[in-house]
Amino acid sequence: MGPLRASAAVLLLCAAAATARGEGDEDAARLHFQVGQSYYDEANYGDALKEFREAYRLSKRPALLYNVALCHERLDQFDQAIAALERYLADEPQAQDRKLIEARIGNLRQRQQARTAPAPPPATVTPMQPAPTMQLTPPEVAPRRKRLYTWIVGGVGLGLLGGALGTGIASQLTFNTLSANCPGARCDAATYPQAQSDINKGRTLSVVTDVLWPLGLVAEGVATALYFLEGRSKKPSQHADVVPIFLPSGAGLALSARWR
Repeated sequence: MGPLRASAAVLLLCAAAATARGEGDEDAARLHFQVGQSYYDEANYGDALKEFREAYRLSKRPALLYNVALCHERLDQFDQAIAALERYLADEPQAQDRKLIEARIGNLRQRQQARTAPAPPPATVTPMQPAPTMQLTPPEVAPRRKRLYTWIVGGVGLGLLGGALGTGIASQLTFNTLSANCPGARCDAATYPQAQSDINKGRTLSVVTDVLWPLGLVAEGVATALYFLEGRSKKPSQHADVVPIFLPSGAGLALSARWR
């Protein structure tokens, strides 16, 4: 075999070996990608990142850099995620999703700045001022009113009732004397010369009794009403007067009340 044929045979063998090695790397890269995808689905982003990197090293497919960037983002490694996406755009100048990738890079940079931005200074807390003390003014207590009219009218009523009791007793005694000295309701002027005087006296006492005891009861009723009226507050104040009344059937007392 000549030198030219030997050189050609060596080149064919090298090409065949390279082709076989490329196919083997592609299969291995596919296997690493599948394992990495399983780790990612299980939220095991650290191991998924290792598998995606190995798949990219073996196949050099730019699309795998997007998977690498996703793992870095899940791990809060924004610098590495941005670097992976920028390398993806460099390896794929004609990438159809360039605008989406650029927008994602901008979002990652905003998140990175927000995390590294200094915390705002703590707000100055103004000490609480004590609440003003409220001065409570005790309510004005109305002075206790004297029940002057109550006692006057009540005293008059008791006097009238006492007088009625006295005249009633005197009338009854006179009646008893007449009954004893005038049997059969007939009086003998010879034996009982003062009979007519006692009869007139008894009638008078009976009439006075009949007048006094109603007046006394009315006066006591008025005194009871005055007791409650005069015990009230001065606002509004009550003013009551006792007015005598005269009727065809007899005399009496009436209560006249005014508010002012």
